[in-house]
Amino acid sequence: MQSILDLGTDVDSRYVMVACAAGSFKPHRIVNEAKAIRAWLRTVPRGSRLALESTGSYHELLADLAHQVSEVSVTGWDAAQGSRITSQSSGASTGPGQGRSGVELLSSALGERSHHIGHLVVNTDAEGRAVADAAFDERRRRFVTVRGVAEGNPALRVGTHVELKGLGARFSNTYYVVRACHRFDLERGYETEFTGECAFLGRPS
Repeated sequence: MQSILDLGTDVDSRYVMVACAAGSFKPHRIVNEAKAIRAWLRTVPRGSRLALESTGSYHELLADLAHQVSEVSVTGWDAAQGSRITSQSSGASTGPGQGRSGVELLSSALGERSHHIGHLVVNTDAEGRAVADAAFDERRRRFVTVRGVAEGNPALRVGTHVELKGLGARFSNTYYVVRACHRFDLERGYETEFTGECAFLGRPS
């Protein structure tokens, strides 16, 4: 009869490293795929204890076309020239990541859609274009959002890029961090809550 084992694991995107507290076997690694993990679990004695590493946990992943548009327009009045200002934008900066953009998916699924901004005061063509670019890029970047908790990391802050793996072909990507909250308590230690945004959705494998 096999004895109950105390096991520990370290997980990355490709492998699961397994070790035994009693040294019943040498540390070894398993391919991080469901089939391989299930096969290994069948060899573990019933009642054994398995400790998992304390790594990040991703609470929410969302791809939303609701605010995606094909174009943003801005109008205003140039008092110095006595002329109307009309600016359009289809984006100036996509941000990090790769895959199919929300704009591309919107056009193929629902067709073209525009958004007009008329409540902001712009006094020149340059101001109008800057506002249109910023509004379009903000909407585009918010196509895919992730909210999660990671081990505390002071480098994880607003404006940085974070590469997330192991979330499947659609959501494993590079995200732009728009919110980061660093906290410490006696129960969970140092953690970082973050929100990231990406203009792209990966293609299913």
